[in-house]
Amino acid sequence: MLVKEAIDEFIVAMRQAGKSETTLRQYEWHLEKMADWLAERGVGQLGEVSRTLLREWGAELRDRWSPATIKQAVCAARALFA
Repeated sequence: MLVKEAIDEFIVAMRQAGKSETTLRQYEWHLEKMADWLAERGVGQLGEVSRTLLREWGAELRDRWSPATIKQAVCAARALFA
């Protein structure tokens, strides 16, 4: 399954679970940014995503975003891959 397809399905499942629109927008934004980052590294399939890649992504967030924004991004990724 493509990473972007998995994100779309995940957001639908969260909507069905009754998550707020704010949460849905935030998670979707962060996960799309992560998907773009993965695509830049040639990763498009969900099965190609490794813990190492996710750690690299998280480390790079520290160079760009505030701690609160990083926390949201990591929470969104954890929820997707749980």
